[in-house]
Amino acid sequence: MVTKAAGVRVRPFAAADYARYVEIYNATYPHEPLAVEEAREQDRDWDAARFCLVRLVAEDQRGEVAGWGEVRHVTQRFHPRKYWLDLVVDPARRGRGVGSALYARLFAELQARQAIQVRADAREAAPAVQFLTQRGFVEVDRVWQSRLYVDTFDFDGFKDAEPRVLGQGISFTTFQEELARDPDAARKAYALHVAVSEDVPALDPYTAPPFDNWAKWMLAHRALLDGYLLVKDGDEFVGSSALWRHEGSESHWVNQGLTGVRREYRGRGIAMALKVRGVRFAQQYGAREIRTGNNARNQAMLRVNEALGFVRDAAWIELAKDLDERGE
Repeated sequence: MVTKAAGVRVRPFAAADYARYVEIYNATYPHEPLAVEEAREQDRDWDAARFCLVRLVAEDQRGEVAGWGEVRHVTQRFHPRKYWLDLVVDPARRGRGVGSALYARLFAELQARQAIQVRADAREAAPAVQFLTQRGFVEVDRVWQSRLYVDTFDFDGFKDAEPRVLGQGISFTTFQEELARDPDAARKAYALHVAVSEDVPALDPYTAPPFDNWAKWMLAHRALLDGYLLVKDGDEFVGSSALWRHEGSESHWVNQGLTGVRREYRGRGIAMALKVRGVRFAQQYGAREIRTGNNARNQAMLRVNEALGFVRDAAWIELAKDLDERGE
């Protein structure tokens, strides 16, 4: 189905649109660029049997793709009638009805699917915040993006972090090392990931991915297996922190994903030690920055990152719009 509004033609996304889709994304988010193959890979890995994803593009009067948008289930916090909205317009073509046309079609999709809520996020103070609030969205959460400059990190200031953990009879290792010595390493790392993810403060309960999906992502894609840092108590994995490369970048920075510790091991300095080891890994990897995100609800990890010297960027504001039983 193709619709037109305000001189804009909205149609389903097609395989031929990937290059333009990525071009618009990178023009909007230049500091976290995406590669075309990375975008294709993400779509190939999407579990369409379990989750919905509807992506549309908008063409201007010249037939050029001027923006794209999608609604999808939130895979890590799944609810069958709650969706996430992404809407990205070429910065050079904003203010011409492209976003409004895409939003109208996507909102119709939500109504047809009897959605009870849709969420979206926007950079603090960005025009998208006003775009969403004018359509009935309200702030429900925020995530702080932060960065640590590796070259200026004060290792001397944290020289006791790792010895403190080692003094408890706990050892450091990596996913790469464990895969080489333990046939159950992937299962154990997955179990730890699920356990700590369930405790991350969030609006909705955590939805664990199937083990095979998680393992495929970890082993075949962007994970730096020697940068997936683990802490062991005997043979049990009790803490982890994963660093990731970003395919669209020049490898001058790495992402740091979830850093977590099992409940019974918290308060013993393990998260801090993992973070320090993460800085050391990034330095050896040749990265100049570590970038990470923290939900504002997770005050404990925010304090750890601030102590280490992570510098906050503008927050990403999460906004939500509740719909009634008629999808309105």
